[in-house]
Amino acid sequence: MNIKTFLFAVLCMCLSTAAHAQTVEFRGGGVMKFQKNACTQDGWPGQGGSESINVRYRPGGVGGNERNDRFVVYFPFSSMDFGMVNGKFTNAFKNTNSVYQFSKAFEQTGPITKARRVGLTPATVKASTPFVRIRVQLRNFSGVQGCDVLIDAPLYKRPS
Repeated sequence: MNIKTFLFAVLCMCLSTAAHAQTVEFRGGGVMKFQKNACTQDGWPGQGGSESINVRYRPGGVGGNERNDRFVVYFPFSSMDFGMVNGKFTNAFKNTNSVYQFSKAFEQTGPITKARRVGLTPATVKASTPFVRIRVQLRNFSGVQGCDVLIDAPLYKRPS
């Protein structure tokens, strides 16, 4: 390997490490509570049922994060990624870009999943915030019209 190739490789490693270090991400466990019986159409529990989940939350515009909030829910053998289309979770329902990973990745079909924040502690998340508790309501979860779920997740900041 010549010196130019070596220096280029070192520069690429430094840049990718610096970009990763700026990501502000929170992870932890939580619970998904099913609020409507419509969810049973897609094999989910009915009203009053729940699922244990793992969650990753990247608050938009914090640190080096993109400007849109991103919220990923992990189940034992699948995951669902809900990215805000334009900005952050608010108290009003907004469209999400939903991508699911089961045996293969696919974009949601059917009604668009909408999300709204029903709780966030602390109210303002900064790059130095060590812990958040987020509560998010999803409407038309899993592409099922009328399937509403509530996610409650205490999350710790992932070390940079």
